Amino acid sequence: MIAYSQEMLDVLDFVYHVASSDSTILVLGESGVGKEVIGKVLHENSLRFEKGLFVKVNCGAILLIY
Repeated sequence: MIAYSQEMLDVLDFVYHVASSDSTILVLGESGVGKEVIGKVLHENSLRFEKGLFVKVNCGAILLIY
C-alpha cells in the first residue's frame, strides 16, 4: 500500500501495530474510503493470516427476517 499524506501514514502505523495483536477489529467508514483495503492490510499482517482467508462482508446485503 502506498500513502503520501501524514494522516494516512498515521493510519497505516496504527494498522500495523494493531495487526500484531490477537484482537478482533471492526473497520468503519463511509463508502469509498478504503475500508476493504485497510482490512486486507490488517489481515495480511496479522497472526491469523495463515489460518484462514480474508472475507469481506457487505452488511447492506444482509436481510433480517423476524
